[in-house]
Amino acid sequence: MRLYGSEHSKWYEPSFYPSNKNLIDGFASDRKDAVFLIDIAGDIGHDIMELDKKFLGLQKKGRLVLQDLPAVIKGVKGSFRKGLRLWLTVSSRYSRLPVR
Repeated sequence: MRLYGSEHSKWYEPSFYPSNKNLIDGFASDRKDAVFLIDIAGDIGHDIMELDKKFLGLQKKGRLVLQDLPAVIKGVKGSFRKGLRLWLTVSSRYSRLPVR
């Protein structure tokens, strides 16, 4: 059984979207509380984990936020590499998002 996306380009790869130019290099903020990426309904944060591997030092740009249901967020803790500062927030697509 294959996982979805295993044979497709990821949204942040240059063959799909010039993320390095438009997203990584193009992001500038002097605010300490700047949010770089919000993964809404991101399950256990596959995209954030892969972005972290591909673009080391990404969190220096701004906060990485994962928003999902309480049961998902509870299961995520400890899944990320040590030292990655990830803001986990509980939300539902039917309620106002805590981080925008």
